[in-house]
Amino acid sequence: MIYFDDAVAWLNDLTGAGFSLHGWIAFILGTAGVVGLNVGLMWLVVRSNRGGHDAAVDDVADMTKRIDRGE
Repeated sequence: MIYFDDAVAWLNDLTGAGFSLHGWIAFILGTAGVVGLNVGLMWLVVRSNRGGHDAAVDDVADMTKRIDRGE
């Protein structure tokens, strides 16, 4: 436990945050979760774009506009 106390003291001195060990664990897990969510969502955006799903939605939107205009 002494090693954790030293690490927490070093992080608190470095950042001035004043977190406990559990605070740092929550901060690290929260940051990793946010980064993981962003990477996953961007991967889905790229996959959707490359798979042609976006073009299919655009085609339906264009068709709906043409029907509304009476073409």
